[in-house]
Amino acid sequence: MSEKKNTNVSTDTESEKVTNYNEYHLNNDVSYYRRYTTYQWVTGLITILLLFWNAFIALIFWIVAWNLEQKVKVSPIDGSIWFIVPKKEWTEYRQSHNLPIYKQYYKNHVAKFDNDLTNKKKVEAAEQHNQELQAEYQKIAAPFKNDGALKVGRYYFDPSREEILMDTTLLDKHYKVYSFSDIVSYTPIEEGHNQTKKHGITRAVVGGAIAGGAGAIVGAITGGKNYDYIDKLGVVITFSNNENIRLIFLNSETKKGGFVANGYYKQFHDVCGVLGATISKNTQRLQFEQQKKLANPSSSSTSAADEIAKYKKLADDGAITQEEFEAKKKQLLGL
Repeated sequence: MSEKKNTNVSTDTESEKVTNYNEYHLNNDVSYYRRYTTYQWVTGLITILLLFWNAFIALIFWIVAWNLEQKVKVSPIDGSIWFIVPKKEWTEYRQSHNLPIYKQYYKNHVAKFDNDLTNKKKVEAAEQHNQELQAEYQKIAAPFKNDGALKVGRYYFDPSREEILMDTTLLDKHYKVYSFSDIVSYTPIEEGHNQTKKHGITRAVVGGAIAGGAGAIVGAITGGKNYDYIDKLGVVITFSNNENIRLIFLNSETKKGGFVANGYYKQFHDVCGVLGATISKNTQRLQFEQQKKLANPSSSSTSAADEIAKYKKLADDGAITQEEFEAKKKQLLGL
């Protein structure tokens, strides 16, 4: 707590007393408070008695007694020891730690120095945490950005990694990685109107979804006339957990066939191409899994029975509710 070489220590009623001050000095990294001395108690009592006789003389006596005091009694705030230091040294310590005079006798005082030290540690911890988060983000995002992934807004589509990165923005530091294997459908959006007719015409271009039973790609093209202006162009991607990504390439009236519209259409077709290939691959994977189950129904049935037994034990142990067990049972049995 303090800098010392060799001290002679004797036991006091409240704490240990350092009797050899010459080898004991204040440590700037420790918080101390000032303690009352016998000198202060005596001069204080005399000052109170003088007040009953003459207040002016009492004030003069107190000022003289204060200035004659050359040493002060101090302790660390834990009160473990106490020792005497020159008043000048204590004054310099108090000023450097922004400890007001009226707080110097408070054992539980909180000097500005202590607050600054605590805040500094908090800031350093926060900076280290931010550096760790930034390093983790760079590790995840760098492959998408360095591999030439298709970028649309804040999203990177990487067919080689079969993943989508939702990148950070200036106002949103959240990022997320989606797997292609979790994509179950996508819905293109294309809305526009003719120059002479301001009412909107919605036209769905080729979309895709993984079909339930057969596992084929379901696509649809609705009718609708061609139009002169495009009002909205985008695509909605749906994942197996019902989460959606809504990509809007264009959301204002734009002349179709122009340079701006063509640029957005290129992005639109690129994304739809990646999504179409993904849906096809996911469908083939599901078909293979279904064929494998049909080719070996006993193993599938045994596996389902084992899973049901496992969840039944969880329900009996109270780890899951009976309703959750029944729902999982129906899912495993394909009901």
